[in-house]
Amino acid sequence: MRIILNNSSTLVLSMVPKLELSLLIIAMTLAFSAGCTGTPGPGPAGTPTAVPTTAIATPPPTTTPESSPSATPAGTASPTITTATPTPPPEVSLTVTARGFAFDTSTITVPAGSRVTITFENKDQGASHNIAFYTSNTLQNIIYIGKIINGPATTTYTFTAPATAGTYYFRCDLHPVMNGQFIVV
Repeated sequence: MRIILNNSSTLVLSMVPKLELSLLIIAMTLAFSAGCTGTPGPGPAGTPTAVPTTAIATPPPTTTPESSPSATPAGTASPTITTATPTPPPEVSLTVTARGFAFDTSTITVPAGSRVTITFENKDQGASHNIAFYTSNTLQNIIYIGKIINGPATTTYTFTAPATAGTYYFRCDLHPVMNGQFIVV
């Protein structure tokens, strides 16, 4: 038997040897099964199934403000590019005095991320003091350690406060009983 597909898509059968028919059946089976996954789709046999797709999010189009008309060729617009100038952190200046082996304040409060300048006055004759700032009284994480000065003397400490609001700790590293809360708001 011979299977022939003529120009009008009509199947024509004629007698062929058994071996040729077997090869033809194998070839047709391979041709029809190419691309099959072995998993039937949701519809009846022979119904094509949809291939899942992945959605890719695209950002919405952005616009830039256009400048007022200027000496540009007719029909064209020149966009205005606006660059935001970063706001500098707030600056805080204060004075802390050490006298009689005690600070004159038990609380220092500053804005988060601010640039802090402390004028430190050591009024204790012949005694050395500093101010050191830590995340807690365990002293494991240093925020800033000021230079030790021998009194009477004055020095300036400048550092950046933590960006995260919270209650921190300060002390004199030589006299830990001199301490207080460093509050960042």
